[in-house]
Amino acid sequence: MIPSRLNPRHVLMLAGVCLLMTYQNCAQTPEDDGSNSQASYQESLPFAYEEKLDTIGYMSCSEIKDSVDRRAYFSYRVGAFNKSVAGLTMTDDFRSKTQYYTKTDRARALASSYANSGAVLNLSVRLRSNLQSIWSQGELRVGDEIDSFLPALDSTPVAGPLASLAAPSAGGTKFYANYFPGTQQKRLMEASLRFYEFENVSKDTRSNLEGAGSPAYLTVGYGNSGDELATGLRAPSDNTLASRGYGTGFALSFSLPRNYSSGERRVLNPNSGVQEIDLRTGQPRAASWDCSNSYQFMVVRPEDKFANLVTCNATVDRFANATEEAALNAVRRVLRVEDWFVDVANRCVIPKRTGDYCYGALNGATITYGSANCVNSGATRCPHFVSVCIRR
Repeated sequence: MIPSRLNPRHVLMLAGVCLLMTYQNCAQTPEDDGSNSQASYQESLPFAYEEKLDTIGYMSCSEIKDSVDRRAYFSYRVGAFNKSVAGLTMTDDFRSKTQYYTKTDRARALASSYANSGAVLNLSVRLRSNLQSIWSQGELRVGDEIDSFLPALDSTPVAGPLASLAAPSAGGTKFYANYFPGTQQKRLMEASLRFYEFENVSKDTRSNLEGAGSPAYLTVGYGNSGDELATGLRAPSDNTLASRGYGTGFALSFSLPRNYSSGERRVLNPNSGVQEIDLRTGQPRAASWDCSNSYQFMVVRPEDKFANLVTCNATVDRFANATEEAALNAVRRVLRVEDWFVDVANRCVIPKRTGDYCYGALNGATITYGSANCVNSGATRCPHFVSVCIRR
């Protein structure tokens, strides 16, 4: 016989079963929505990377037609060598949006966000009016017209240390990473360009970086893909100007070497060598760069030194005072001890094992070392120099 009505105990049991079934039927949808929402949030995270460089080196060598040690020879070398003032860090906006992430999750988020996935920090010379246009001496070549500072920034060797950086101090001081251990070749935050095959290209590049000819910046920007030859640079999604993007532009100025009254402007100007530009806004950044003329070093051919045509000592690094010590530290940022002798007292350098490639084929011409009035002609050549600017 079926009871005509349920007793209170049956009512409570039935209510519990209904509540359980309702929870099971409804719980799945919010969980899916949460997962989708999290993925969407990560995909839309803002641009994460912020760079600061502290060293710009210029080597004026030209007419180099032979295959040379590319570590020893370059035209422009830019790097972050002192992590207390320079390197790679995260933007305040990205850090704020990921403030509740673990360090591991923050590192992983770089690869899952559209603005950051696959970004590569690279160096190139680009037109000021169009940052997507690279200054090239012909076919675009990695290490010549474009070079990467590091592996892809969302890769584990870079993303891990980057995401582990401490938040800015209460006073606003940011912390940087400039060395990324791992199996990859590029570990130190440094890149180099080479325009040394022809003297006219070397001169035109200097002119462009000064704002003449085809005005250009020495550009530190963020490539759109892991392809090192890809020329596109990342820019804010709301950007409509070809002259804007993420990164830093350097307008450079050149001058005659110290104690020269005529000749080729082959060194970074000690008075106004570097102007730093925020490419996102197009406005100058407040930055103090030291391009002291004590950071200018004449390049001496080994055979000219052995023939006593110039005084330059091939010896171990040494300095006699604080000025010479600062000069040695500056030039050693761009010239490796394995490749070059540095004579700080005489402000000159000698290649250790690369011959006289800096001057190319002289065809009987001589180098007029130390002449206050220098002329490039069929019989004579002006000396080449390495000069350095340091962020202070």
